[in-house]
Amino acid sequence: MTRFKHLVATALSMAALSACNTVAGAGRDLQVAGRAIDHTADEVSDFLFEPDGQATTASAETDCDSGAKALKGKSSKPACR
Repeated sequence: MTRFKHLVATALSMAALSACNTVAGAGRDLQVAGRAIDHTADEVSDFLFEPDGQATTASAETDCDSGAKALKGKSSKPACR
């Protein structure tokens, strides 16, 4: 019976540890999504509220993705420095 208890305890420990990694990964994904939403909201705000009604777009050199490192190269924009 003690062997069974040890086996169950080991299985539960492994499940708990793997759940921690999953939650941490989900947290990083949510951070990247939040940065993308924030960036898009800033762009829309700049477009809508640009003085003199002239919307300008950011140059390719200054337009970057702050979450590019977390996306591991899946972003179409260069990573911010």
